[in-house]
Amino acid sequence: MEKLKTYIALFRGINVGGKNSIKMAVLKEALQNSLFIDAQTYIQSGNLIFKSTQNNTKILASTLESLVQKTFGHTISILVLSKKSFKNRISNNPFLPIEEAHFSKMYVSYVIDEISIDLIEKFAKKTLSDDKFHITKKTIYTLYENKYSASKLNNNFYEKKLQCKATTRNWKTSLKLLEMVNNS
Repeated sequence: MEKLKTYIALFRGINVGGKNSIKMAVLKEALQNSLFIDAQTYIQSGNLIFKSTQNNTKILASTLESLVQKTFGHTISILVLSKKSFKNRISNNPFLPIEEAHFSKMYVSYVIDEISIDLIEKFAKKTLSDDKFHITKKTIYTLYENKYSASKLNNNFYEKKLQCKATTRNWKTSLKLLEMVNNS
């Protein structure tokens, strides 16, 4: 029997402002009898922890996207990361350590494909903001001066300027997902 590995799936743009509504309980039910074993969800913003014998994260993402299309009628992007990859993205946050009082100001945008180095360099030179940001090919870390909702540096802005698809989580959610991944 093949070994089960732990993965995290981050859904992009669901349950936001009444669009792309997906009930996590219905999703878990739809995942039964599939590649996705021991599925756990966290809050309604599209966070799924699961195990699978499939090693290819692109196949897992594509399979999940098809399942969501078939079950809910939504065409969405999903990023699937291995446990190791997710842990690395959390531990590579250049703004660590972060005091708990500042958790609400720290966000991580998980990039679905990769951002080109040229675009990263252009963005860094042209973007003026009181908010601090650090961009890698696969992850955008943002520490907001005030709050996410008051800044132009949001998921839509990053996607447009960096020509990528991404899904953003606050630091508290990212840490909870890390805890769930570690415990699964």
